[in-house]
Amino acid sequence: MQQFLTFVRDNGWFYKIILRSRHDFPIQEGFDQLYQLLLTPVKKSTPELADDDLMYLFITFQASFTMILRHWSENDYNKTPAQIAQLIINSLPNLIFQAHFGRPAV
Repeated sequence: MQQFLTFVRDNGWFYKIILRSRHDFPIQEGFDQLYQLLLTPVKKSTPELADDDLMYLFITFQASFTMILRHWSENDYNKTPAQIAQLIINSLPNLIFQAHFGRPAV
């Protein structure tokens, strides 16, 4: 994730323009892989969750990820990619966080 965030920061002028009016996830390529990466562990740990409910969790992740990038760009990339990566991890919906880290989010 830090490599991606470094790329965003290094190309900040472009992302600042793109993110200013962004209302959806800024990365369409790799959508299916990201969905599987984030939600397969949730489905295994909480099999009673419906696919529609999983999509709501994914939408929550997408919205927070997009708005974190937008806020970062509006503040001229004042935090390091490592700090932003940690903020993104900390903003994961609790079920996703628990499935990946084995404990509730702090």
